Amino acid sequence: MLTLESERRLKNVLVAIGDGERSLESSRQALCRIVDFAPLSAHERLDRDCTGNLSSLEILNFLRDNGISHVLESEARDLIAFFDNNGSGRLSSTEFTQILLPCEDNYLRSVTQGRLSRRVGRFDRLPADIESALARIIEQEVELSRRLSSLKKDMEVQLDYSTVAAFNSIDRLSLGRIDTSNRDSFLRSQGHVAGQDELVAIIRRVDSSGDATVTYSELSEFLRPGVAPSSY
Repeated sequence: MLTLESERRLKNVLVAIGDGERSLESSRQALCRIVDFAPLSAHERLDRDCTGNLSSLEILNFLRDNGISHVLESEARDLIAFFDNNGSGRLSSTEFTQILLPCEDNYLRSVTQGRLSRRVGRFDRLPADIESALARIIEQEVELSRRLSSLKKDMEVQLDYSTVAAFNSIDRLSLGRIDTSNRDSFLRSQGHVAGQDELVAIIRRVDSSGDATVTYSELSEFLRPGVAPSSY
C-alpha cells in the first residue's frame, strides 16, 4: 500500500487517464460522424512514401501541414509505439485505424469501418474538416502522453512508490484485478467521485487484453516510464 501522498499522486494519474480518454472518444466520434471520412483514405493521406505503413516523420509532416508544429519526433515515435501491435516501429492501416475509431458507439464504429475509401494521391489532401479533425486526435494523443509522463514522474519520486504498492492500493480486497468497482472505491477514498463513463474510460486505456479488467502486469506496464502497448 502507498502512503496518502503517493495515493493522491496515483489518483491524479488515473483522473488524467479518464479525462484524456473521454476527450479523445468525443473527438473520435466527431471525426467518424463526418460522412466522407474513411479510415483507409486517412492512412493513405499520411503515407506519403507509399510503403503501406506510417513513420514518425510522416505523422509529423501531416501535423505540420495542418498548422501543428509543437509535436516532437520522439513524441510521434511514442504514439506509434503505443498503437504498434507487432513492434515494427510503424503503423499499418489497421493499427492507425484504431486511433481513430470510437470505442463507445459500436454502430458508428461499424458504419465507419464499412465506408468505401477513395484513392488519395501522394500530394493530395483530404477535405479540410477531415484534415482538421484527424490532426486534432493525433495532437490530443500526444498531449495526453505528455500529461501522463509528467504525473508518472511526480509519483515515481515518492520513496514508497512501486507498481506493486500502486496496484494493492487500488485492489484493496486482493481480487488480483482492477475493475470499475474497486477503481471507483479507490478514487472515492481520494475525494474524487467518478461517473461510470470515466471509470470505463480509465479501464479501457490501461487494459491491454480487452477483457475490461486490469491485471497487475497491465498496470505495471502502463505506469512504466515511456509508453505502454495499446489494446485498441
